[in-house]
Amino acid sequence: MRPRGLARKPAFFFPIPSSLERVMHFGGKVSRIFALTSCIAALVLLSSCGGSNSSSSSSASLKLSLANGSQQNAVVGTAFGQKFSVVVTNAGSPVSGVTVTFAAPGSGASGTFANGSASETDTTGSNGIATSSTFTANATAGSYVVGVSVQGVSTVSGFTVTNDAAPVLAVNAKNGSLQSVLMSTPFPMPLSAVVTQNGTPMSGMTVTFTAPSSSASGTFSSGKIIENDTTDSNGIATSSTFTPIRRLGLSRCPRPSPEDLSPPRLALPISRPLY
Repeated sequence: MRPRGLARKPAFFFPIPSSLERVMHFGGKVSRIFALTSCIAALVLLSSCGGSNSSSSSSASLKLSLANGSQQNAVVGTAFGQKFSVVVTNAGSPVSGVTVTFAAPGSGASGTFANGSASETDTTGSNGIATSSTFTANATAGSYVVGVSVQGVSTVSGFTVTNDAAPVLAVNAKNGSLQSVLMSTPFPMPLSAVVTQNGTPMSGMTVTFTAPSSSASGTFSSGKIIENDTTDSNGIATSSTFTPIRRLGLSRCPRPSPEDLSPPRLALPISRPLY
């Protein structure tokens, strides 16, 4: 029981304690006020954090990944078989309408897009994929990287591609040179030539054997001084029987000099008659 005559101090006169120890002195009511104040402060803090996330740059959460087009080879001056493409995502979901820049080196081994430039921009579709136009190797052989970027997004390694040197086709006489026979007597050995590309035998290549149109010469089994033959799996083309045209003396087939031709053509002239 409280003694009569003592006035009860209104609750609103109680000061808000500044520490947990003073809260315990004043009992439950003040403790509840302190707890309510703390919760309000926590809510304000959480609200502030939420507002900061929503105002952050949209590009900060985007991810750029290569899709197709890396590790390709093309002969200098020709187009690569596959276009370059990347995918842009946000938390794993594709993002459309994002501008992507593809850029090849400005010098040395490089190439150009359909716009004739070493760089171009493309936009992602509903699937988050941006695809370049056809890319064509320039005249310089070598490996290089075609870069790709999106403003505000971490860069990726880019597309590694290679411009291959132009293949070298070579045709060389193999058999049939340095033969000598009497006029109108067929040469015992047919003429043959081998065709290679960078040292590798090429099958299915057409080789033209051509004898001189005047002076000492001869004809193939067709009766003509020109004949086309096709290389076999060993890269060798072999003529039909070659017969000298009737003239005084002997005819001789000299060894021809090697030639690099495309498409390959081989001329094996017959030398002047020996007197």
